[in-house]
Amino acid sequence: GLYIFVLMQVTRTIRQYLTKSRSHLKAEVYEHLAFTDGLTELNNRLSFENDINECIGNNRPACISIDLNNLKRANDTMGHSAGDILIRGIATVLREAVGNEGKIYRIGGDEFVVLIHDITDDGIEKVLKRIETVSYNVNLDFARGVSLYTEGDTTFENLVARADAEMYRDKRLTKKGRRDDYE
Repeated sequence: GLYIFVLMQVTRTIRQYLTKSRSHLKAEVYEHLAFTDGLTELNNRLSFENDINECIGNNRPACISIDLNNLKRANDTMGHSAGDILIRGIATVLREAVGNEGKIYRIGGDEFVVLIHDITDDGIEKVLKRIETVSYNVNLDFARGVSLYTEGDTTFENLVARADAEMYRDKRLTKKGRRDDYE
């Protein structure tokens, strides 16, 4: 009788543990799906929106906005699977170039953002040079804009807006064949 009672208690305890473990695992999977871009495995827009306010407390955050050039042309002429390859390609470039120095997000079709928490002008130059070198080696073209946090910024959205404006300026200049280096 005692043996059966103990065996039933152990079985019940194991079953409860497995149920909790499965629930915890499901929660982790759902969280991963909610905050990760399915195509690139980068952080997604929701993750970006959750993270931007955390950057304000840092000494000198920076934002790099990146837009992949000619994605529409690739999709129209070679199909969307070719466009997906380009998107995964720029994600790989960013992972390799940024490493652990920042957090990378895919926030739209061909739009990416890199947030770097505390960096100097020289540090941002090095990150940009690595992005450009790696992307050149795999023949990926993109427009980019950079913005460093200043005392006048009241929200992180100001920083992101300036980086976006610079990125669109770079895109216009690239189309005209007059891309300027980062200043």
